[in-house]
Amino acid sequence: MVAGDRRVPERILQCDATAAAADDCDTLGADRQCVLAAALAGNRGQTNYAAAKAGLHGATKSLALELASRGITVNAIAPGIIASSMSDAAFTKAMIDQLVPMKRAGTPDEVADLASYLASERAGYISGQIISINGAMI
Repeated sequence: MVAGDRRVPERILQCDATAAAADDCDTLGADRQCVLAAALAGNRGQTNYAAAKAGLHGATKSLALELASRGITVNAIAPGIIASSMSDAAFTKAMIDQLVPMKRAGTPDEVADLASYLASERAGYISGQIISINGAMI
C-alpha cells in the first residue's frame, strides 16, 4: 500500500478473521492487517446493539492476541457521528454542536485515513486497539 493512499483494500476492511484464526493466514494476503468497525456504546433502547459491539470489542482484543505471533494486527475503528445522508437525517447542526466537542461531524475521508493508516506497515506494532474517531465525544 502506498503511504497516504486512502483506498483501503476491501479484503482488509472485510477480512475473514475466523479463517485467519484457523491457521489460514494467507486469506489476508501480504499486508496481514485486519481493521474492523466497532462502537463503544449504544443509546437507550439499543441493548442489543451495545451487546453486539461489546462482542466485537472482545473479539478484536482476543484475535489480536491470537494472531500476533503470525504478524497479523487486528484493530477496530469506533466512529462517532460521520457525515452521511443517514447522519444528516438523524442529527441537526444544533444536536451535533451539543454532542460533539469539536462542533462538527467527522468526514468519511477522516475515517478512511485512519483505516488506511492502520492497514499500512507504519502501524505494524499497533494491535488489539479500539480507536475512536469522534471529535472528542465521551
